[in-house]
Amino acid sequence: MKQKKHNSTKILAIGGGKGGVGKTLIASNIAILLGKYGKNTIVIDADFGCSNLHTCMGMGKPDRSLADFVNKRIPRLDEIPVPTPYENLRLISAHVDIAPLVNMHHGTKTRFINSVKRLVADYVIMDLGAGSTQDRTDMFLMADWGVVVVTPEPTSVENVYSFLKNCIFRMVLRTFKGNDIIKDILKNYAENPQQTFKTRQLVDEIEAFNPEMAQEFREVLKTVRPLIIMNMVREDGDRRVGQGLEDIIRKYLLLDAKFIGYLPYDTAVVQHMREARPVAAADESATSVKSLKNIVGQINFINKNTKNQ
Repeated sequence: MKQKKHNSTKILAIGGGKGGVGKTLIASNIAILLGKYGKNTIVIDADFGCSNLHTCMGMGKPDRSLADFVNKRIPRLDEIPVPTPYENLRLISAHVDIAPLVNMHHGTKTRFINSVKRLVADYVIMDLGAGSTQDRTDMFLMADWGVVVVTPEPTSVENVYSFLKNCIFRMVLRTFKGNDIIKDILKNYAENPQQTFKTRQLVDEIEAFNPEMAQEFREVLKTVRPLIIMNMVREDGDRRVGQGLEDIIRKYLLLDAKFIGYLPYDTAVVQHMREARPVAAADESATSVKSLKNIVGQINFINKNTKNQ
């Protein structure tokens, strides 16, 4: 039986396709600030191929991790979180035995996702790994909000677009499971990667043979509301990339995207990362922390305004 999400818990999955854009930095600092603001928060290291969230938070290896849950040494996910040095914040680490985590079989992934939905907290923050694998897209899509982190470089923007495109393909396959016509349509896109993907064209192709299915898929698209965070911003032009990406996602992917803020390039962040001290805890006067607080304010505002949806 499919498990329902704990009603009061909001899940944010932080991804975006490309590695090295600052997903772990942003996940850890957002989680710390939410805890500071009195929100009961759990942060999950779901970067199974390169799990280092505990290190970024200035912690040693916890005595239990996701590997214990996957191997059923600890049967319940809600028994895995460990305290952190930060207020109202617990960590689910993935620091050991990563082999069974990197390639989860379907049953394990379903058990993990359903268990995440049952966690009791104000916020659950998931730090996803790089890439657009099926595991990554499924975890991104299960969240109340998927957060994409992007830098001003064109390759980063392209990777976010590609990641969200793959999320859409995954939604199509899950919505119309086993439909051979849908498989043929998606196969055509896969065989022509140079073609710029536009969701409207996909919807039109579905509508050509089944208008009811097309309408069903339009409704599914409304459930995905990606939030955009720009990182490593050095000038106004960089910041405008975030708003431009929101416009592109809305126009071409038909997703209700929202640009919620940016982090400037800040030497304080670099210094504190070297010291394994999250900047949000180490230096509240840093420019980047002010930006992070604005982003957390946006998240709380969005949560408040969608609480009854």
